[in-house]
Amino acid sequence: MEITDKEEKMKTKAQKDFPEFTDVVDRMNGESLEKKLLEYAKYREETLQAQAKDEELIQTKEKVTFLNGPYKDTIGALKLKSAYIHLLLQEIKEVTGGETQIG
Repeated sequence: MEITDKEEKMKTKAQKDFPEFTDVVDRMNGESLEKKLLEYAKYREETLQAQAKDEELIQTKEKVTFLNGPYKDTIGALKLKSAYIHLLLQEIKEVTGGETQIG
C-alpha cells in the first residue's frame, strides 16, 4: 500500500503531537489496533453527544451566529459584487483586446 502525501502528513502530525500514543500503537497487532479503534469511535460519539447537549455551548454558538450575521451578509455581498465586476472586466478585455478602458 502506497501512502499518499496527505496520509504521510497526518502520520507525521500524529507522531509529533502524540508521541507516547504513536509509540504504543506502533507496537500493537491488528486485533489490538481494531479494539483501540472501536474504543476511540465510541468515545468520539459520546463526546459529540455531550457537545450537542451542552446548553451553554449551544447558546454561545447561537449568539456568535447572530453577531456574525451582518458581517457575513456584507462580506457575501461584496464577494458577489466583486465577482460581477471581475466578469465585466473580462468581457471588456475580450471586446477591446485586453484594454479595460474604452475610448
